[in-house]
Amino acid sequence: MVALLLTIIIGIHFHTLAQKHNENEWIVILMGLLVYTIPFLILILFTSLTFFSTGLNFVSTLELIAIPTSIVLCYILRRIFISMWENKEYEELNNEIIDDIKFD
Repeated sequence: MVALLLTIIIGIHFHTLAQKHNENEWIVILMGLLVYTIPFLILILFTSLTFFSTGLNFVSTLELIAIPTSIVLCYILRRIFISMWENKEYEELNNEIIDDIKFD
């Protein structure tokens, strides 16, 4: 249940981030949710490999590890997006300033 709630929150956050920087919202949301689900896919893989020998306690422990890992990965992706978009905006601003300089 917590994972589903975090999925919705992360989707909304990446949507507002993309709108703020005038980027394609759908691609940014899908990349954010994909990065969020990677630890859970690893959880499913480990669970399917070790379910018969360990039982359900192991699944709960892995889920507790997967949620913070997903949040950290989403934060890293967010920082990457922000640095890419701000760098692009900075370069566009510099090009406009350089174009405005007139040499007599």
